[in-house]
Amino acid sequence: MASAKVVLLVWLGKTSIHEVRLDKDLKPAAKDFGLRLLRNKDKQMHVKAIASYLIENGLVEVTCTDLKSISREDVQLKKK
Repeated sequence: MASAKVVLLVWLGKTSIHEVRLDKDLKPAAKDFGLRLLRNKDKQMHVKAIASYLIENGLVEVTCTDLKSISREDVQLKKK
């Protein structure tokens, strides 16, 4: 599973990326975080941008050094 998806799943508390909805989960989060450049973008772009925002702003912490192969155990919520 891609690292951005793992980070987002842990933050949202979902078990599968298929449970994550663009209109219900991703667009409101992007709006809350001020990610306005995501307007009219697809789900994958939202996932990558929001995961990047979460890591950069310290909302989640990734303990694994190899971001290509992280698991849920490597991602810790800091604050929601």
